[in-house]
Amino acid sequence: MRRILVLLAACAAGSLGRAAAVGFELSASTSTVMLGAPVEISGSALVPAGSVLTLALSEPSTGPFELLESQVGAHPEAAPAGQQRIPIRLKVAAFELGALTFPPLPWRLKASGGAQESITSPPVPLTVVPPESAKTALNIRDIKGPLSPSAWPWILAALAVLCAVLYPLHRMLRAKGRSPEQAAGPPDTRTPEQKALDDLDALPALGLPVKEFYDRVSDILRLYLSRRYGVDALQMTTHDLLRALRDTADSDAARMPTKALLDRCDLAKFARYAPADSERQRDLEAAKDIVRRSARAQSASAAP
Repeated sequence: MRRILVLLAACAAGSLGRAAAVGFELSASTSTVMLGAPVEISGSALVPAGSVLTLALSEPSTGPFELLESQVGAHPEAAPAGQQRIPIRLKVAAFELGALTFPPLPWRLKASGGAQESITSPPVPLTVVPPESAKTALNIRDIKGPLSPSAWPWILAALAVLCAVLYPLHRMLRAKGRSPEQAAGPPDTRTPEQKALDDLDALPALGLPVKEFYDRVSDILRLYLSRRYGVDALQMTTHDLLRALRDTADSDAARMPTKALLDRCDLAKFARYAPADSERQRDLEAAKDIVRRSARAQSASAAP
């Protein structure tokens, strides 16, 4: 009888311990975030002492959000009743407008005895707004009389044909004009990362307007990826480029940061988004970091 009571007490204690094993506290640094801009979600997880918590997300894309960075505290803080508090810091970016919810994330909790269980963090609400410059550009203008309905099909058809003819020609001519094989003089012996970093370092001195600045950042990065991974990055859409990078052996270090940066470049080029000087410098440093990361990843994969 005594043994049965001991077993029942142990089971009850285990059930209570598991019920109170995990508690997440996560919140965003701001409830309103600009489209494409990074926002920090931070907090902690209360878990049993000696446990190890890891993020079990296979893809950084989570609906309209991109997970740019995740940090799980290597030095947990003590908590009462045999528990510990593990700091969590996530950096995400949203690419849809409106009242959104950063979704629950899967985590893996490994107990000190080796047992593992899957747990989920709570959702975090966010409101995503367009850039101030884009909202200004959307102000209502004076109303003009509509064109005749019969004219619209012809106008749209003409624009579609014009875009289909001129855009590929424009991309081809620009790619040829920037191809190193077209330049005269002695061969360039710099590595792909040296060429890209030199071009990025020289960019601020050119004093380019916002659209041209981001267009040049995008082209420098795409040309580097073409040289590094053998993909036709200058001719690809961002989606096709990321899919091509997924097939390479060592591009994981560059793929997601590249998507986030190219999305911001597209906002500046096509959505009339005018970032501040500090944001332009941040994006320039992000491009350099992508180049350095991919170069280190390739060196590590090539090492015996």
